[in-house]
Amino acid sequence: MEVNFEIQEINGRPMAVFVKEAPPREWLLTLFLEETVPPEVMKYYKRAIEKAEKGVSTEGNSGNAVGVDVFPDKLVIEELFYEGDEPQMTEISLSEAKELLLEWEKELENWKKAKSFV
Repeated sequence: MEVNFEIQEINGRPMAVFVKEAPPREWLLTLFLEETVPPEVMKYYKRAIEKAEKGVSTEGNSGNAVGVDVFPDKLVIEELFYEGDEPQMTEISLSEAKELLLEWEKELENWKKAKSFV
C-alpha cells in the first residue's frame, strides 16, 4: 500500500482522506487515523505494532468508530457500529501500518504548524 491520503479540514479538525481507495477501506482507514490524533493513542498503536513484530498480538482495541486488532502479520480495522449482519473491515500489513502512522504523524505536525497550534 502506498500512502495515498490528503489532509482535509472538516469542522476545524484534520482528516486523512484516501482518494485512491475504495469503500469501505477508504473510510475505515480515515476513521483509524482520526482516532490516532491524540498523541497517546498514536504512541499506543506504535507500541502495539512493535509488540506484534515480536509475535505478540494486541486485540480488542476500540475507539469511537473502529476497533483495531494488531496481529504479528497484519492490522485489522473493523467498524464498531454497523447495520446488517457483519461489520465492514479492512486489513493492512504491519509495515504498511507503520508507514501510514509515520506519514500521518508528519502531516499532522505540518497541519498544526500551519494553523499555529505548535
